[in-house]
Amino acid sequence: MIRRARSTTSRPATRVRRLAAAAVSAALVLGLGACSGDDDEPDERDSSPSAAGDAPVPTRVSIGRVAGELDARRRAEVKASVAEVVDGWIDAAYVGGEWPRGDFADYSDALRDFTPDTKRRAARDRRLLTNVAIGDRVESVQATRRVLQIDVLAPGGRPVGATARVLVRFRTDGDVRRVDLVRGRLMLTPTKKGWKVFGYDVSRSTLTPGDKPGEKSDRGNEKTGTTNGKGERR
Repeated sequence: MIRRARSTTSRPATRVRRLAAAAVSAALVLGLGACSGDDDEPDERDSSPSAAGDAPVPTRVSIGRVAGELDARRRAEVKASVAEVVDGWIDAAYVGGEWPRGDFADYSDALRDFTPDTKRRAARDRRLLTNVAIGDRVESVQATRRVLQIDVLAPGGRPVGATARVLVRFRTDGDVRRVDLVRGRLMLTPTKKGWKVFGYDVSRSTLTPGDKPGEKSDRGNEKTGTTNGKGERR
């Protein structure tokens, strides 16, 4: 559960993992079974410094591991398509739109590219996957880091799955003034209607000024929730 934290104290990360059954085989093939916070996650130091003022910060996107063969054309297509899905979630969930807002219906676009089953599970995790817990006390949100690395499963040169490794850092102003870090993975599969998210493993933490994401003091206290493809706690 997301709790309000003072800007002068660190709050341990809250994490949830919900992976559909199909994610298991893809994770094994890509070697992605490790927990969030491992060294193969996007590195915040790889992202360019944030622009001055309120200029929007672009997402730094790269292709990571590729299991199989992926030619330049398909590599570019996967990169653009998956980035569009992930950016849509980030913008609608955390940093875009008008503030304040607190009704979860105002965040419906955040889950538009989730599969139906995953969307229902994500709705239960809305306090983690969106700003609904603090949105009614926030006057503005500014992203300071957006990093995305995409691992692709492409047997026979055909992309059949992807893991989007995400790191987003943003600050809020208003009654809630703080810096939040969201990091983890979205598991995606291509469909006739484009790439869709069918699983996720995401953590969220509140940082104090001067904290560096990825330090042991921040990651070592993560709370973990694990569910199977049916959303059952285990």
